[in-house]
Amino acid sequence: MNIWRVFKTVIKGLGIDIARVDRFDERMVKRFLTLKEKEEYDSMTSEKRRREYIAGRWAIKEAFVKALGKGFGAISPKDIEVLHDKNGAPVVSFRGESLNDKCMVSLSHDGDYAVAVVVLLSNIEIPVNSR
Repeated sequence: MNIWRVFKTVIKGLGIDIARVDRFDERMVKRFLTLKEKEEYDSMTSEKRRREYIAGRWAIKEAFVKALGKGFGAISPKDIEVLHDKNGAPVVSFRGESLNDKCMVSLSHDGDYAVAVVVLLSNIEIPVNSR
C-alpha cells in the first residue's frame, strides 16, 4: 500500500471592514501608514483621493486583523503594509513577509465608504492510501 500526499488550500480566516472616508485625514498618516504607503499617499494631489487611500488602507488592515482573529492590541497597523501589484490590485505584507499566495484582498470605494474583504489561505496535507 502506498500513501500519497495531497495538499488542499483551505480558508484559514475571513475579515471584512467598512470605513467612512470623511473620518480620515492627515493626522492618521503618521499613526498607521508604513513608509512605502506614505510615499504613495504623498504622491497623490487630490485631497479626496488621499482620504480614500487612507480609508482603504485602514479597511484592509482592520479586515486583516479580523481574519487573523486578533485585534490591534497585539498587532500594530504599521505591521501590515498594503501596496499594489502590477495590475493595481492590493497586496498585503505582514511584518515584512509578502502574503501574495496566502492572502486574498478585495477593496472597493463607493461614495463616502471604503470596504475591504480579506481571506487568509492555508495549505493542509491530506494523506491518501492507494491500493
